[in-house]
Amino acid sequence: MDANTLFGVLQLLAFLAPLILIIISKAPFFPVRRTAVLATLSCAIVYAIYVGSSYLLKHQYAVERELYDFNGDGYISRNEMTTEQWERIQLMSNDTGLQLAPFVGIPVSLIVTGLWFGMAGATSFVWRKVS
Repeated sequence: MDANTLFGVLQLLAFLAPLILIIISKAPFFPVRRTAVLATLSCAIVYAIYVGSSYLLKHQYAVERELYDFNGDGYISRNEMTTEQWERIQLMSNDTGLQLAPFVGIPVSLIVTGLWFGMAGATSFVWRKVS
């Protein structure tokens, strides 16, 4: 599995983590029952997966960059640079999202967790009214 595929899978897991936590919290063996604690735990999990997957992709880019350092001096000089290398450098330098992931991860985790817990609360409210 290449890094981009793994990045996508981890991003999907980050999106679904609150739902998974909500479902697991209904099991009798799960020790946490308070919604606020579950939401905080969910935010932390989403943030960790989101930022961790970004760092994984950034690391993969660095490894790929090192593959093109033919003389091993730690720098890619003009005579070592190919068209493919230039494209990779452009991809890395233009990917601001990876650089800002630790900051963007906070509102992303709050929004994703809020959406899932909001939907769970609305569903629970409707079921109580119907029953």
